[in-house]
Formats: sequence, structure tokens, C-alpha cells
Amino acid sequence: MNYSDYGVFIKHDRSGWQKTACPECARDGKPRNSNLSVNVDIGYWHCFRCGWNGYLDQEKYKMKKVYTKPAWRKPTYDNVLMSYLEDRGISCDTQTKMNLSFENNAIVFNYFMGGELVNRKYRTQDKSKLWMETGAELVMYQPKKNYNTHAKYITITEGEIDAITLYECGITNVISVPNGAPPINSSIEKHDFSYLSSLKMLFPEAKRFMLCMDNDEVGTRLRDELARRLGFENCEKVEYPDGCKDVNDVIVKHGKEAVHECLRNSEGYPISGLHDVESFEQSVLDFYDNGFMPGVNTGWPSVDAIYTPRRKEFSIITGIPSHGKSVWLDNLMVNVARTSNWKFAVFSPENAPIQRHMANLLEIIVGKPFDKQYNGFMSRDEVVKGLDFLRDHFFFLKPEGDSFTIDEILSIGRAAVFKYGVNGFVIDPYNEIDHNRGQMSETDYISKFLSKVRNFSRDNDVHVWVVAHPTKLFKEKTTGEYPIPTPYDISGSAHWRNKADCCLCVYRNFDEKITEIHVQKIRFKECGKIGMAPLLFDIRNSRFKEL
Repeated sequence: MNYSDYGVFIKHDRSGWQKTACPECARDGKPRNSNLSVNVDIGYWHCFRCGWNGYLDQEKYKMKKVYTKPAWRKPTYDNVLMSYLEDRGISCDTQTKMNLSFENNAIVFNYFMGGELVNRKYRTQDKSKLWMETGAELVMYQPKKNYNTHAKYITITEGEIDAITLYECGITNVISVPNGAPPINSSIEKHDFSYLSSLKMLFPEAKRFMLCMDNDEVGTRLRDELARRLGFENCEKVEYPDGCKDVNDVIVKHGKEAVHECLRNSEGYPISGLHDVESFEQSVLDFYDNGFMPGVNTGWPSVDAIYTPRRKEFSIITGIPSHGKSVWLDNLMVNVARTSNWKFAVFSPENAPIQRHMANLLEIIVGKPFDKQYNGFMSRDEVVKGLDFLRDHFFFLKPEGDSFTIDEILSIGRAAVFKYGVNGFVIDPYNEIDHNRGQMSETDYISKFLSKVRNFSRDNDVHVWVVAHPTKLFKEKTTGEYPIPTPYDISGSAHWRNKADCCLCVYRNFDEKITEIHVQKIRFKECGKIGMAPLLFDIRNSRFKEL
């Protein structure tokens, strides 16, 4: 669907809010004034005269961002530039082939996509100043217009000079990240990895990646994050001789053959299922020196005392229907996004449509009712600001068709890790998935299902939450209340408790008017303990808070 299918006509070259005529007002015989406000970024419209509003399907309708493209300028060579690069081991012949230039006392790197110039990067020789063209697309740096687009084995560097160094050594299937590595005191989750989408355009058949990052803490962190997104199993890491920070240092200090030696000695990340002691020796020493690290804060001190979710693990959440499992999980995601800057991929058909789920999340984010029938409802500016937060931290799964398997869901989740770097993944609930188990028993199927979820969390360095409903419960004869469900009450198998790292139950105590968060299993003691945390629920803004 697009806007014209609803009788809404907008200017497609603009983003943000637009004003246009409301077709519903016209249908009622009212003047077609510009009463309809349309946010083309999120696909939402609202008429402030007749109240008509609606959304587009975001998976099928997306405004394409328009980037500016710099005009091509013939490279200008300078003795200062040529001398500097020659000192860095890069010959005049390579400099010419790389379309390098020297302007405003800075080296100019031209960025190409499909043979077309799309961006430029300027760098002073001492690296004290770096800048790119305003409004241009952030893509990976490929030094030449013409290259082997069918290459399957690609080398990725942390900077343009390193990429050109590899060209100097005869290694041509090479690209560089455009914005280096983020400082060690900044969050890797806030770093802009949008350039990764250009990788598949530059090298559509790429299968293996050799990562040549700088030999320092920030370079190592960037290397491991790229490997996580590209798939650890697809990546190799390159080490340098002592005293060399990067591949350009190697050519300057040891020559071209030493560069080739470094690449020949590259090491893959640990093979799935096979590990030696050396692979974990440093990690064990870090555990000894610094202690085991707990998970991230949940936003509620009482919950933090018994439960902190950690990446590479997964949690099962159960509870009686309508006791608040999903809304508590929404609160948890918002809190963790705020405190730890996590990003989430959310598969939640029970909260469909996605637009309605977004409205629920906005109540938690803003802390005010979304619905105007409640006093103190949020303003439009607060909605827009909340949507900015959602845009940065939440991504929603909506597979095509009426049914979807766990393999399809995890495949989309893997794509979300690559494209957006998500840290958390929600499946809510289990019973909305297509469970075609063939001749397999329910117990065996659930075991296999949970193994896939567990492996996904470990392989992709994310925390996964699975919401699963209990079987039909019976009220206790003495109290007339439903018992607090446990993982053993979930339909099908004791595997729910056995395979999960953490098990929780959300239970609404109607007598005390509180919601109890029961932690019923914690695999690793540094992440929590068995216990219960009471919270209060505010129905006006969907928030849980401490007593």
C-alpha cells in the first residue's frame, strides 16, 4: 500500500511532517483544507478536524532517503602528499591509481559506488581533522572505480591508508570502514554501522572476511563487533609484529613480504564445537582479575537484586494470561535501551498491529497516556521525540504470510544483528509460531526449538526472551486463587526450565494490588538469584515502578 491508495497525496522528496488535504473531510462534504498531518518517516497520518488517522505497512512502504552526491573533481597531486605517502610505503603509481588528491591541506579520499562518486573524506596528515561531505551517503571505502565485484574473499581495514597499503602489496579485494573505530569511552552500540549495507552492493558474492583492524583496544573492539555482525564463522583476524599498530606500520617497518606474512597467518574465530585452552586463557585471567560480570541493569533496583539479563543467554517468561507478561517485558526493553543503549528486534504478533504496539511503548517511554481520552495525555512533540527513541532502539519483525517457523524468525533476527547490531531479541509468544513438528514428539520438538534459541543467543551475542503461556491452571481449593506458574507448567516439556538460563514468572497479586516478578531459575549466580520483586503498575502510562 502507498499513500495514494488512501487518498492521501504527499511530496515524496520531503521527510518529516507534511500538511495535506484530508480525503475523509472531503467525503463528508467539508472543505478540503490542509488539516491532515502526515509523518512520511513512520507512515502515520492524523486529521485534526475530523480525527481520521492511520498507518502504512512499514515493511512494504519506506521513504528512500535522498543523499547529496559531490561533483567529480580531477585529482590534484601535490609534492607534500606524494612525499608523505611515499614515506608510508605507497608508491606514486599506486597513488595515481587510487584517485587520491590534496586539497585544503588535507588528503582527499574519493568514495565510489558502482563506479559513481558518492562521498569524499578529508584527512589532515596528522589526523587532527577528519570530515566528509555534508549530506552524502556513508559507505565503505573501495579505492578504485573498477574492481572485481565477484570476489568472495574480502579484506576489511580500519582506515583508507591501510586499504591503499594492501593495494600496494597487490591485494585488491579490499575495503575500509569509513568512520574508524569509536573511542574506548563511547558505546559501540552508538557507533554508526549503516555503511555495512554498502558491503553487499560492493561485493555481492562475498563469503569470507579478513579483518585488519588497528592493534589497540578500540581496534580490537571494532574488529569483534564487525565479526559479530558478519558472522564469527565467516571472519578471520590479522595480527601484526611487535611495535606495529596497523598494516601500514608493517609495510613501513618490515616491507611488503611481511604484510603478506601477516595475512597468511590470520586466525579464524573459534570453530563451532571445538575449542582449545589457549582460546580462553586470557578470558579466564580477566575473570580472576576483575570478577564475573553480571548482566545489565533492568531499571528497577529490586529486580536487579535477583535478575540481570546478559548477552549470550536466554530467558523464559511465563505467567497467567492478562497478568502483564508482555507489558512488563516492554518496560524492561525500554529501561535497558535507556541505561545500556541496547537495541531490540521484537517478534510480537500478540501485540499486533505493530503501530499499536509502538503506541504502548511510547506510553512507557514518555510516561504519559497516548490516548487522548485520559487527562495529561502526551503532546505531539512528545510523540515525535518518543518515536525518535523507538527508531534508534526497536526493530519489529513481521514475516510474510499467515504462519512463520522458528527458522524464519531467527533468520530475520540474524539480519537484524547484521544491519542494526541488535543486542536483545524477543519472541512473544511461543504459541504464535508455526510448530510443524512432523513425526517428532512434542517433547523432542521443544528440546530442539530451545536449542535453536540458545544457539542463536550465543552465536550472535544477544539475549533472547521467549514468552510462553502455562497450561490451564486450577484454582487452589483453600485460597480460591490461581497458583504462581513455573516453567514446569508450560505446555509440553520440562525442557523449558532445564535449557533456559533464566526463568521468570510475572504474577499479578490482586489482593495486594502489586505485580510480582518471580525469578525461578538463574544459571549463573553473578546474574541474580531465586527471589521475588514486587512492582506497582500504572495503567495510565503502562509503566511499572518500585513500591
